[in-house]
Amino acid sequence: MRFHWTPIAVLSLLYLAVVGSVIAFLLYYWLVQNMDVTKSMLIALVTPVVAVILGMLVLNEEFGWRTLAGGAMIILGIALIVVRTQRYQSVQSVVKT
Repeated sequence: MRFHWTPIAVLSLLYLAVVGSVIAFLLYYWLVQNMDVTKSMLIALVTPVVAVILGMLVLNEEFGWRTLAGGAMIILGIALIVVRTQRYQSVQSVVKT
């Protein structure tokens, strides 16, 4: 395999390596240390929804009812986790007092 390394290809690779990997993982580990694990794990669930929306806006990808239903299920699942966690924390604070 032969690659033609243009300046834009090298710049793109460096950007993906630094911003997409190094900085993203540093920020993620910082979030894990400074937030509840439950909340920080929700990032992995939001990523596909954001990727589909960006693909639709930037690349004019199709957005059908199945995509909408899948995104709605993901967001609904995240909402249920957040609501249940908040309810559990409020019950725990009442029990402590």
